[in-house]
Amino acid sequence: MRPSFLQSQPRHAVLYEYSHLLTPKFLQPTGRESLVERWVLHNLNIAAAEINTNLTDRNFMLATTAAYNFWLYELCDVYIVRPIQV
Repeated sequence: MRPSFLQSQPRHAVLYEYSHLLTPKFLQPTGRESLVERWVLHNLNIAAAEINTNLTDRNFMLATTAAYNFWLYELCDVYIVRPIQV
């Protein structure tokens, strides 16, 4: 069952309210990132390149595996759960 127009409005309002966070200016590194933040961004870029390559080759299993491995083993296990003290 599809939600009615009025029920879907809050979701669109939230997306519109925070849409400025998705602008290229906001997504650019500031140069003041910590070593840990640079490390996770580097690993994210490696994972994104691997995902793009696998999606271009239409190898969805390897693309989702790369996304899952980054999410679980690098972002969650290292960056979120066990922050490295530098």
